[in-house]
Amino acid sequence: MASGVNLESFVPVVGVNAVLMTLFYIGFTLAPRFITGAEVALILLMETVLGPFWVFLRYGDVPSAWTIGGG
Repeated sequence: MASGVNLESFVPVVGVNAVLMTLFYIGFTLAPRFITGAEVALILLMETVLGPFWVFLRYGDVPSAWTIGGG
């Protein structure tokens, strides 16, 4: 393993990611039928703002001032 990739954990992560992305796109297609366009827009904007926060919570990576300003 010269590249440092642990295949025992890489394959399950790819599988879970595939399932979650599939569920995301199914939900992203079906959910706007039941809520208003304004609520859909707010959810999409909230994802941009909360993205660095989720990374901080999971990995402890403190976002830079540019990331905070951009969010």
